[in-house]
Amino acid sequence: MIEAAMYMALGFFIAGLIAIAILPAVWRRAVRLTHRAVEATSPISHADVRAEISGLRAAHALECRRLEIALQQLQEQATANRLARDRAEAGSADMRKEVLAREQALADAQEREEALHRDLLEREEALARARARMRELERVVKRRDEMAQSTADEAQPAPAVASDAGARAGTRAGTRARTREWADASHLTQVAALESEIAALRHQLKTGETAAAADSDNRAAQRARDDRLFEAESRLVSAQAEIARLSLQLEESHQQHAADDPAYHRRPGDAAETAAAAARLEAENARLRAQLQDDVTFQALRTQLADLAASVVASIASDEELASLAEGTATPAAGASDLARKAASLSARIQDARQRLNSDGSLDPRSRTSIARPASRGRQKAKT
Repeated sequence: MIEAAMYMALGFFIAGLIAIAILPAVWRRAVRLTHRAVEATSPISHADVRAEISGLRAAHALECRRLEIALQQLQEQATANRLARDRAEAGSADMRKEVLAREQALADAQEREEALHRDLLEREEALARARARMRELERVVKRRDEMAQSTADEAQPAPAVASDAGARAGTRAGTRARTREWADASHLTQVAALESEIAALRHQLKTGETAAAADSDNRAAQRARDDRLFEAESRLVSAQAEIARLSLQLEESHQQHAADDPAYHRRPGDAAETAAAAARLEAENARLRAQLQDDVTFQALRTQLADLAASVVASIASDEELASLAEGTATPAAGASDLARKAASLSARIQDARQRLNSDGSLDPRSRTSIARPASRGRQKAKT
């Protein structure tokens, strides 16, 4: 046991001595190899040092050039960004101006809409007054008919009546002509007022469409103006139909009184009242004609509306009423009044429309019923 341990210790010591003998040679070899590697990677001579410095300078110059190019690109990009910012600011200023202009246009459109609303209310009030005046004239005509009937019942043949027949016949003819002219003046005044309202509404509608074409907020106001224009046109058609009906009724009343009562005449009070009303209506009619006589668009619209009214009257009036209207509005003479010529023109339009309806049947019963509804409503309103 001890012998084995001694052998092991002896072997260990011998190995240590051998390692100590070999270690200096290994160390020297490692130092030599390391020295060679350092010499291979590091400049040792002056030329190598200058070459290394030149290489570093070249690399540094290349890096500086790259940085200069990058800086120039950044400067160009900054310049482009400034130009884009200036353009964006200019566009923003233009957009702000456009927004302000649109807001101003919207405010103007709202003001015009309010003005149109007030004007529409005034027109409706004027239409109500005209209808009230029409009802009053109907009551006057009815009262005159009753008086004429009572006068015809109570009248007795006498020589004095026979002697004054010629004078009173001329008075009756003049009175009937003046009454017809006054009634036509009232009707034409109402038609002119409604036509002026429609022309003004169309002009305002066209102006609003031009000013707010790109603004979606004005569509509701535009639809409201369209509705008001349609309602005004409907009221105009109804009023013209009612005017034609009243003209026919007035003409029939005159013809009936002329046939039944040769001694028919009007009371002085009624004559004065009707003369005053006719004077006012003629003054208003003259003023409206002076305002509208140079408007070509209004004249074309008036002709179109007159044709439409003639079609409506032709579709709802009976043959007897059209015959009486044709007799009452025969071809006027050269010195006839403007109202008589217009009445004759209206009668001619109505007869042409009735002939077209009879020839080609352009309106079926349904369309005639739909056209006659506004006139019937206007008659019911006039009766109430």
